[in-house]
Amino acid sequence: FWMGPAQCLDSRCMTVGNSYKISAKVKLINKTTGTQMNCNAQDDACPKLTMKYESGAWEDINEGWQGMTARYSHWDSTSEWNTIEGEITISQQVADAGSVLMYSECGVLDALMVFDDVSIHRI
Repeated sequence: FWMGPAQCLDSRCMTVGNSYKISAKVKLINKTTGTQMNCNAQDDACPKLTMKYESGAWEDINEGWQGMTARYSHWDSTSEWNTIEGEITISQQVADAGSVLMYSECGVLDALMVFDDVSIHRI
């Protein structure tokens, strides 16, 4: 996997116990040819979003990760855009974090990830 586009999140806006729905449209483009690419959902290679949080002490013991989007069970190779979505519940560790980053990952070689309509809504 490699890290793709990322967005800092303001942990001051997060309340312990609140749940949020994350949704994003994503497509994969071959970085050399510009053509649409597919991924193998069975190998967990499709794009996903992950949250990384740190205390601000910049030590490995003070950081953690939480998956934000569910693993694909199906990638529609006939569609230009696919939707990734998931739900998270804010833990005390996330709410207290000095830094929260939402970043994308993908295991498809030579692919560029393009995102649109990214949203995070309280549920």
